[in-house]
Amino acid sequence: MRYDVAIVGAGPAGTTAARYLAKKGLKVVLVEKKPVPREKPCGGMLTPRVFERFSDLRSEMKNFGVSTSYGAYLHFPSLKTNLQHTTTSPMSFMILRKKFDHALVQMAMDYGVELVTNKVRSLVIKPDVAQVLLDDNSTIESNVVIGADGVSSVVAKETGLSPILDHKKVALCGLTELEIGEKAVEAYIGERRHIHLFFGFDNLFGYAWFFPKMSHVNIGLGGILSKTKDVKRSFTKFLGVLKERKLIPKRLQPENYSAALIPVGGPIEKTYADRVVLCGDAAGFVHPLTGEGIYYAMASGEIASKVVTEAVECGEYTGRRLSEYQAAWMEDFGKELIVAASIQKLVVASIQKIAVASIQKRFGTATRILEIGTKIAEADENLTKMMADLCLGRDSINKALIGRFLSRMPISTSKYLGKKLFNRRDS
Repeated sequence: MRYDVAIVGAGPAGTTAARYLAKKGLKVVLVEKKPVPREKPCGGMLTPRVFERFSDLRSEMKNFGVSTSYGAYLHFPSLKTNLQHTTTSPMSFMILRKKFDHALVQMAMDYGVELVTNKVRSLVIKPDVAQVLLDDNSTIESNVVIGADGVSSVVAKETGLSPILDHKKVALCGLTELEIGEKAVEAYIGERRHIHLFFGFDNLFGYAWFFPKMSHVNIGLGGILSKTKDVKRSFTKFLGVLKERKLIPKRLQPENYSAALIPVGGPIEKTYADRVVLCGDAAGFVHPLTGEGIYYAMASGEIASKVVTEAVECGEYTGRRLSEYQAAWMEDFGKELIVAASIQKLVVASIQKIAVASIQKRFGTATRILEIGTKIAEADENLTKMMADLCLGRDSINKALIGRFLSRMPISTSKYLGKKLFNRRDS
């Protein structure tokens, strides 16, 4: 059977593209290697902009297992200082990926998308058709293929769009998600369900996280693969810290620990070819500093659907025609990811230049600077909000943000010094 579009991967990118394409009346098949619903290693945090951009998801929130967080704690390497920010409006939404992905698949199928459970073996692009070869020796033919099959994308490899995974451009994450009950979540974390981020935990080139959900807690950490020695050991250490801080029960033990790779090197150079486009993790659409990927996956799926619909309407599937997809995502969110990737590379390169003998000394200096910066930020609620929004992906790194940050620093510093002087006089 021949389709207008074959989509490989039934995650947020693939299902979003499928839903929008089917809405336009196109014949779409969605190929997923595992039976749906299926587990997916992920923190499961969504920023409010997901529901702002995809307003049709709001009516489905109960099917996602959504809970709301109204604040965050930002912890720094020494674990001695942290920033707390509490909001009256939702700061982030927590979902269970198994439920979220399943609901997105069902929404796509409600519009007529066909779901095929099978593993893609290879891809053949011919002048007049794209052929997806499956493990059971069957073949799916389509005019266009959308590769939304993750960091190890078969579609990307088969078309030569993605290079072999570079250990400097992917992060290794270890995590678990445990159900402890809604009452236990509120007893340990509170009704506002503050999330906790631990930057540079255990000298990781990344961070650890603690995400309270409705009746589950998601615990994990990750760092750049080339700099990560033993993520399981760091994970075990992190569990101990959470227990010491009474954020989880002392007897709690992970039953379903899993690990996953995440692309954090920024978008790949080219995300299109004749009859092919790449979305989500397959295209490197993950924020290099925060690790957020769901929003960019869904945004890329939406953008791909528009470009592919136009290609089908005019009957042209060349790389030249589909290059409009790259121009569109670049304008939408690409510049944000590229800037973040540049900052990440700069930070990593700076640390690499440090001589081995002086690493601990430099880290100690950096930690002291961070602690002073934290105390300055604590004195200014506006600066704390800016930092929290940036760390949680609610704001983008750009010239305007940097300008606001720099203009705020003198005010924050004067407030900090004023409080310190006032406290000394009282003592």
